[in-house]
Amino acid sequence: MKITKYLFPFFFLLGLTPSFGQQLPTFSLFRDNWNVLNPASVSSDYLFSNNPMSIFATYRNQWNGVEGAPETALLNWEYVLDYWNVVTGLTLMHDQAGEISTTGLFGRFGYRINLDRRGDRFINVALNVGVVQYRADLADLNLGETILDLANDLIYYPDFGVGFMYYHDDLFYLGLSIPQTFGLSTSVRNDNGDFEIKRNQHFYLMGGTYFDVYAFNSDASYLELSGFLKYVPNAPLAIDVHARMQLGEVLYVGLGGGLSQTARAEAGIIIGESMNFNAGQVRVGAAYGIGLSRYAQAFGNSLELHAIYSFDIGR
Repeated sequence: MKITKYLFPFFFLLGLTPSFGQQLPTFSLFRDNWNVLNPASVSSDYLFSNNPMSIFATYRNQWNGVEGAPETALLNWEYVLDYWNVVTGLTLMHDQAGEISTTGLFGRFGYRINLDRRGDRFINVALNVGVVQYRADLADLNLGETILDLANDLIYYPDFGVGFMYYHDDLFYLGLSIPQTFGLSTSVRNDNGDFEIKRNQHFYLMGGTYFDVYAFNSDASYLELSGFLKYVPNAPLAIDVHARMQLGEVLYVGLGGGLSQTARAEAGIIIGESMNFNAGQVRVGAAYGIGLSRYAQAFGNSLELHAIYSFDIGR
């Protein structure tokens, strides 16, 4: 499908007006991207495996088979300094949609407030600070009387986000984050005047709970139910839910969907001590999403891949 010649310039023009809503990448496996969506979150590999250091990589193709479809790639590093109740991290993310791309580098700092002596219940408060490069290669774009001269135009702007996360032992968690907290604007100038890029605040509410399950003759099995609510001004309210079942110490599977009339399935493997790997833990998984509405089906399905390596540098 070669529709990007008309589709993505249209999206770009919308993005130059304050009416544009959703501006940040979306993820099928939002549960594995909590620390990107909310700087106050803590990796589940730390909560369950006591591995304070984790390196995470993900790749997402939004519409398979569509030329110039949205693609997102990110590399994330997290380190929990338990003694000081501090969470730190770095994220490098690149998002490409046709001729328009953004590349951002973010650092985060969070502080844990323990609500009991053992630290089973705590609140994380965190700040995300970074710089984003905006690139538009639209030299050949001609829309009637409007000609945009933005060939290889590069724009750099600061970005800030705040987040809060509450954890209650191994039972449940609940968080709120506001990416692009200050809603800063950026102007693009060409021969036809100035266009304003209004970066709206995004409001993310996320949560999940765990249930012990005995499967594959292992007490390590459990079921996690999670949800993600996203509100952006001038955009429809988005709600996603996901159920993930860990089967023993090696395999996990999951199903999910949302108000966007999409459904997805995931599967992954865990490489750790049960497979004689003693240098930490590796999780590798994939999710495939399909559109249920006629509009979503026209653009194709989505594919998301991720890999996480967590370890304890003290071992």
